[in-house]
Amino acid sequence: MDKEEKYLKGCREEISIKDYSSLVLSSKKPDEIKEKAQMLAGNYKIHFMPHDDDIDIVLQDIFTELKNNSDLQNTVAYLKVYKNYFKTWQDAKNNQRVFPRIVVYPVTGKKNAQKALNILYKKFNAFNGLDIAPSFNAKVTSLIYVAQGDADFKGDFYKEYYEPPHRIYYKLKEIPPVEPDEDHYLRHPETGKPLMSIK
Repeated sequence: MDKEEKYLKGCREEISIKDYSSLVLSSKKPDEIKEKAQMLAGNYKIHFMPHDDDIDIVLQDIFTELKNNSDLQNTVAYLKVYKNYFKTWQDAKNNQRVFPRIVVYPVTGKKNAQKALNILYKKFNAFNGLDIAPSFNAKVTSLIYVAQGDADFKGDFYKEYYEPPHRIYYKLKEIPPVEPDEDHYLRHPETGKPLMSIK
């Protein structure tokens, strides 16, 4: 993927909910806490769930779009691929969790995530995926899913930070949005409705 990295022009600032929780308990600097909360609020992921035979096709199409679309170049920071397997794991309560197969990390900021989603949806909305949602994700199509934050920290230990029942997004009262009148929901690129359902 190295040759495609030249098309990734955005950057992404990250902090885990674990580190943020520790900061809230230890820091006496409200401005620092607010800054890190806004960083959390601005970090989304776009997940792809292609069939085995389609992984290379989807990746190549993403790279082609990155090469040709400057808006996508400026709204994607990096990608991650779990190419050779379909991976699940059991959580502490024996619930089966599902890893995504391809992860697109938008540049920090809800507007960047929405713009990247809109572009990728236009490219892939007719593409048939597995129709299996990665854990803690909202469904866009059978191929594309979205989430805010990191699934590694969406277990019960930090559940108070996430909106029930699916923990797709942060609770507004725990992690306020960057703009006071905003919510955390990404919108469906066609209908404009909040993406909140796992099915």
